[in-house]
Amino acid sequence: MHARRFCFMLAVVLITLVATLMLSEAKVIYVDVKSPYPKGDGSIDLPYRSISKAISMADDGDIIYVFPGVYNETIRIDKRLTLEGSESGDTIICKNDRHKHTIEICASMVTIENLIVKSIGDKCWNALIYVSSNLVTLQGITINASSKNVWAIYLDHANDGMVGNNVINGSKGIYVVGS
Repeated sequence: MHARRFCFMLAVVLITLVATLMLSEAKVIYVDVKSPYPKGDGSIDLPYRSISKAISMADDGDIIYVFPGVYNETIRIDKRLTLEGSESGDTIICKNDRHKHTIEICASMVTIENLIVKSIGDKCWNALIYVSSNLVTLQGITINASSKNVWAIYLDHANDGMVGNNVINGSKGIYVVGS
C-alpha cells in the first residue's frame, strides 16, 4: 500500500516537473471568434478566429487561449498543448452539423480547462469529448448534451489522466474502456 502511494506521488511530481519545463518554452496563441481580422496571426492583437487554426499553427507545449464566444467547430488535438477558455466561463464549443466527436484528443499531455462544450439536438453521435491518449487533464469544463444517447467524455485506453471539477448535464456521463 505504501509503495503504491509512493509510486503515485512520484508520478505526480515527475508529471509536474515535465509540465513545468514544457511550459517554460511555451508560446501563447490567441483565438477570438469575434475578431474583425480574418487573417490573424495568433497574437493577442490579431488572434485567429478558429480553434482548429490555432491548433494547426501550434507547436508541442504551446498554450492556446480562447476568448469568450461561440465556436461552431469540431476540434482534433494532435499535439501536446493546453487549450484554455476564458475565466468568465463564456467560451463555448459546439457544432451544428452531424459529427462523431466535438473534441477529439489523440496526443498525450494535453490539458483542457475552462470551456463549455455543447451538443445541439442529435448532431453529436458518440462523445462530446473523446480521449485516446495518455496524461490528459480535463478540468473546469461544463458539458451540456441535448441527448441522453451521447457520452459527455469517452476515455478510450487513456491512462494516467485527470478528469476533475467538471459539470456534466443531459448525457450518458463518462465512459471508460481499457483505461
